[in-house]
Amino acid sequence: MVDTEGLAWEMALVEAVQEEDIPGIQVHVHAAYSFGDVSAKTIIGDIKWVACGWAALIVYVLVTLGRPGPALVGLFCVALAVVGAYGTCSAIGIPHGPLNNVLPILLIGLGVDDMYVISNAWETSGNVKLLERAGRALQHAGVAVTVTSLSDAVAFLVGATTKVPALRWFCVYAAVGVMTVYILQATVFVAALTVDQKYREKKDEDPKKKTPQKQKRTTFLSLVMKAYANVIVLPWIQAIVLVAAASMIGAGIWGAVSLRQEFSPIWFLPRTSYLYHWFQAMDRHFPRDGELGTVYFSNVSLPRELPALRDLAADLRTSPYITRVDAWYSVLDVYLMESLDYYNVTLTEEVLHDALGIFLHSKSGAQFNNNFLFEDELTCEDPAPPFSIFKINFQYARLENRADQQAAMNRVREIVSSADISGYHAVWAHVYSQWETDAAVGSELWRNLGLVACVVGIMTLLLLAAPRAAFLVSLCVLATLTEVAALMHVWGLTIDTVTCIALVLAIGLCVDYAAHVAHAFLVVTGSRRARVKAAVEGVGPAVLHGGFSTLLAFVMLSPSDSHLFISFFKYSSV
Repeated sequence: MVDTEGLAWEMALVEAVQEEDIPGIQVHVHAAYSFGDVSAKTIIGDIKWVACGWAALIVYVLVTLGRPGPALVGLFCVALAVVGAYGTCSAIGIPHGPLNNVLPILLIGLGVDDMYVISNAWETSGNVKLLERAGRALQHAGVAVTVTSLSDAVAFLVGATTKVPALRWFCVYAAVGVMTVYILQATVFVAALTVDQKYREKKDEDPKKKTPQKQKRTTFLSLVMKAYANVIVLPWIQAIVLVAAASMIGAGIWGAVSLRQEFSPIWFLPRTSYLYHWFQAMDRHFPRDGELGTVYFSNVSLPRELPALRDLAADLRTSPYITRVDAWYSVLDVYLMESLDYYNVTLTEEVLHDALGIFLHSKSGAQFNNNFLFEDELTCEDPAPPFSIFKINFQYARLENRADQQAAMNRVREIVSSADISGYHAVWAHVYSQWETDAAVGSELWRNLGLVACVVGIMTLLLLAAPRAAFLVSLCVLATLTEVAALMHVWGLTIDTVTCIALVLAIGLCVDYAAHVAHAFLVVTGSRRARVKAAVEGVGPAVLHGGFSTLLAFVMLSPSDSHLFISFFKYSSV
């Protein structure tokens, strides 16, 4: 339930402070609604960078695919897949998190990759009857696209088993989106190619005739791939590649091990937002001792259990992680000892309520008014009304190290849970969401990556039906993950929910490229070198276009000041 008057007042406050311009004085503001306000504006602001990525991809695909009509249909299929993923997941009750903003860029990268592979198979299927040509194209490209799409979808579904909600939601959305892209590209896009080819055959009596521009473009790409294939099969080049790969993996392992885990919700605030400037000013000018926490109690028998409550406060004070404990009953004890009215008086329930009525209006006790949930209004003339819920507050020491934060949180929880107090009693702090996420992300990252890598290996083995090829694809996935993690360390990125998604995406993308090349090698005959050359010449242009188009989409995110988009730009660059 929203307090509309309070919200309007906060909005007016923020607007008034932002409009204030005092020479020589910097004014910063923070209200309760600020996080929601800045987050909403960030999501809206991110849309333009997503649109820029799509625009760059559309231009690139129209120029390089060679068939404008099918290209537009294929891009429309990707857009339809994005809408379908959002709509389907929302309809079944899966929340939409801020990390899902990058989903359109992911799906257009995968969808365009499928378009290039199918189109390449279409162009190389020969000048045969239309239905036979479509069958040949799907015979070659369909298996490769199926392998990569199913591997991606299963990888994301495995990632959805994580305990981190934002990552789980994104993986479900991505799995649905990947399968939707696959279905649409394998049906609608192929149909568009068929219609386009039929139109061309009717327009030109000679179906073998090609425009000079198209022949030049195709010949250029073929020459590049052919030259690369002739070089890569040379024994001394292969030796150099193996040595360089081993060196890179060694350096990658060092970099991956050095990748540290760190996260702060403030990172999600744009660097130009008023709220980010407020936090920076607070940390610089008014550093706090530590985070605040609260222990909540319900249905505790008072005053009978006051000794156990005193023991709890004492245990909290002796913890090296706690700097201050504000327990109302500790201050009440001092107040009763100094009050002549209650000196040597047995503290019964009636006496307790009578004393609280006066204490909570005294100089020392007024600060604890909000620590009780009374059943009636508290007045200074009457005893305190009945209550069953109350709380005490405490403050942590300033903890910069993640291990200290986890130890402090667990120690306080242990103290509270082991207290000999009846009824409900539990500890909570606003920072626990961050600390618990940090605790989960580290273990969940390696668990998910291990599971996804195993699933990808099994899927490629089943779908390719070639153990050696499946092993090489899995090896490429592991090597790519290692290098991406190392270069993320070089870029200054840390392990958090965003980079977890980036690493899962890396598996999906490198599976695509490795599986396409592996499948192209398996479907041709001849000597090993001849098959390598045929695979590189056949699928090389499609893989090149798919990789570059994905990079192009992510590069367009570089001007954003959003932590999410900046992180994905850095990730895609590596």
